[in-house]
Amino acid sequence: QTISTLPAAQEQDLTFGPSPTDTAQSQQINQFDPSLGTLTSVEIDLVGNLSSDIKVDNLDPIASQVQGQIQGAVTLQGPGGASINAAIQQITETATVAASDGTMGFTGVAAHDFGPKTSQATQSITLDPTSADLSGFIGTGKATVTETGSANVSVSGPGNLLALVNSTISGSVKVVYHYTPSNALKPGQYTVVQTQNPPGTAD
Repeated sequence: QTISTLPAAQEQDLTFGPSPTDTAQSQQINQFDPSLGTLTSVEIDLVGNLSSDIKVDNLDPIASQVQGQIQGAVTLQGPGGASINAAIQQITETATVAASDGTMGFTGVAAHDFGPKTSQATQSITLDPTSADLSGFIGTGKATVTETGSANVSVSGPGNLLALVNSTISGSVKVVYHYTPSNALKPGQYTVVQTQNPPGTAD
């Protein structure tokens, strides 16, 4: 009776990446120990980051305008088919690049580096026993969550253009177990001790 049965929560935090897009990253979380009480819901919060760097080299004999566009998504898979998909807002970059200097390799005057740009997306879901299978989250072991990021890239400019794109995905995940604590005695061996005789009694 001294143990509160008011709703409680346990939180776990994970960090992913940075890693190349289309590469799956997996980590493990602790399952919810059923001896603590009854799991009522699982809250999952995803923050995904798409970072991309576009480099171009103008091979045309005249200065030209070049535009790069990047958009993507981050997907998180968890136990019991739990899934989150966060769409990442499009990044658009435009620059005027000098005429070709006769060299290639992104180092001459006709080369331009847009520099690393990052776009972020957030998504949250709450799973409960009426809408999802929470059994994969319950136990005394580990559960696996996997993050995968994708990117769609387009570069437009003159008819003779060399482009190099490097994109990575990173993110953070928060998993919160919401539960009702149990005040039942845990399984085990117990000893009951009378520290002193109650008043007016004898052994």
